[in-house]
Amino acid sequence: MRRENLISALSRIRAALLASEALQIMMNLNRTPNSENESSLSAAFVKVSIEGYSKFLLAYQSFGVDEKLVLQEFQLDSLTNSSTWIIRVKPNPNELSLAGRIRQALETFPKFINVVQRESEKSRIVVGSPDEKTSKPLKTRKVTFLIRESDAPSLTLKDLSSVISDIESIFQVIIKIGGGASSDLIVAALDSGSDKSLDLVGAAAAVEKLSTFLLEAWDRIRYARTGKLRASIKTASEGLTLLNELKATQEKGAVSAEEAEKLKRVLLKSVDDLFLKGVYTSDMEQSVPLQPSALEFQRTKLLTHYGEHDPSPPSDESTKEIDSEDEG
Repeated sequence: MRRENLISALSRIRAALLASEALQIMMNLNRTPNSENESSLSAAFVKVSIEGYSKFLLAYQSFGVDEKLVLQEFQLDSLTNSSTWIIRVKPNPNELSLAGRIRQALETFPKFINVVQRESEKSRIVVGSPDEKTSKPLKTRKVTFLIRESDAPSLTLKDLSSVISDIESIFQVIIKIGGGASSDLIVAALDSGSDKSLDLVGAAAAVEKLSTFLLEAWDRIRYARTGKLRASIKTASEGLTLLNELKATQEKGAVSAEEAEKLKRVLLKSVDDLFLKGVYTSDMEQSVPLQPSALEFQRTKLLTHYGEHDPSPPSDESTKEIDSEDEG
């Protein structure tokens, strides 16, 4: 599990425990007389318990593999069962009670987060303006790149160097298209888990375009039937926002046709190489397929469609006028 995922999992589980008031409910449940059925519990307590269970279950439905693993390791996964919230279990003297485990989680999770969190993440990374006359710092944004790994580590130093070079190439083309001064990406964090990750921070506008370009390219090829990614990315490149901006930059005369073609080839080759090396961004991982109901559509305006205040169809004469205009 990557460090960033662990921090997120601990935070989300703790929030679910607090929202459901799990500790108070389990402590009150332990104070009730031990019985074989739940009929001895007051109606008010059952109501509170069911509400707490509903809140916890609602949060649990959005939990991923990491959150579920943490719940299991801390022996909190029984909270997903409705009976846990209304049936008192006789405590085992050799192990911590459920209420005790919940208390432990609430108290220790923030400490775990503080231990694994880097100092750089507790403060904002500032990138200076490339203009020496301006001391005002640039607005920044972070983008996370992940590199897929097999069961055993297989990423070589040469592979990592190539990945970094491809990202830098795309970023510098974006700076060139935008007409801004040269800018660098800062390595904010490196992490390793099931996949290796690379957190990069740079000028917000350029990083936004970098993330969007990769996401658009991914959306164009992920449903392609061909197994050859190189063919897919080349055929799917038309219409990408960044390439349209490059074309507009060329038309304005900011770059020559020869240079524009060179920059286009750098973009396509770099993104092609990144995908082939198993590199993806956190935005690509979280992207949701577009639903058919969200697609834009166009309709041909028919002459037979007339409004409420124009109940009669157009006359033959007006139709002839429209036809003559079309012919002209």
